[in-house]
Amino acid sequence: VQHNVKLTQKDGVIDTTYLYIRNDHTASYPILPSTYESANVLVLNDGGATNRTWLTSAGTYTFNGNVTFQGNSSSTGTYTIDNSAGANFVFKGNVTLSNGTLGTLAWTKGSGTITFAKASGTQTANFLDKTVEDIVIGDGSTTNTVQLTDGVTTDGITVNAGATLDMNSQAVSYGA
Repeated sequence: VQHNVKLTQKDGVIDTTYLYIRNDHTASYPILPSTYESANVLVLNDGGATNRTWLTSAGTYTFNGNVTFQGNSSSTGTYTIDNSAGANFVFKGNVTLSNGTLGTLAWTKGSGTITFAKASGTQTANFLDKTVEDIVIGDGSTTNTVQLTDGVTTDGITVNAGATLDMNSQAVSYGA
């Protein structure tokens, strides 16, 4: 899904092996909250040395596969995931925030939550030492383990019954 293209929800399922969400997606060209069945989702800036933004919409984005949010790998520039709309994210696979090779990734924290809800097994989470929304481990019916592979700052962490947070010697900070 290239910038200046709308992805709107209709009846049916978005299910591809790889889903690439590239460059700017603002209020005029949104990626709407929905369930994304794709096994691998890459949200990235590949627009040269230009700063780009994905402005989320209010609601819940559910990703059933692995998700990588990545800065530019071909040139300088900052890619901002702007969650000031307060979207909720539900991840059922691994999550990675990455600066890319040359660019940087910025995360604008909103009032939503980030929930890890793999049915069972281990999920990894690399937050690149960013400040993110409140983190929820498990949804009350899952028996998953979330293992941090980098530090994170958040206002709150909730670990539901049957779920486990493995901090893996990573720094977890409270940011009011």
